[in-house]
Amino acid sequence: MRIYTTWGTIAAAIATTLVVAIALMALTACVVSPSREAQSILMDDAGITQQVKSRIVDSPQVDGRAIHVETLHGTVLLTGVASTPLDKAVASEIALGVAGVRLVQNEITIRQR
Repeated sequence: MRIYTTWGTIAAAIATTLVVAIALMALTACVVSPSREAQSILMDDAGITQQVKSRIVDSPQVDGRAIHVETLHGTVLLTGVASTPLDKAVASEIALGVAGVRLVQNEITIRQR
């Protein structure tokens, strides 16, 4: 009878340990793995960045080689150097024309001559 009690205690301890381990694994998986929505947003941001940069580089109105583009949650950040205030404004207009862009922060500086 005593052996049964000991095995019962051991079985209860093992079951409790397993439950805690499974709960921790589930919690860790939730924290470490980004949701599909978050992954989609990151992929969309990368696509937006690529399209904005491509359009700026291809534009005959702007020297796109000196302009840097970053995107986070649909907000595009433009940095770098432009030759004129018009080039700076055109870069913003190009970025706003890309699907998925919610806002453009234009921090491009004008090159002093």
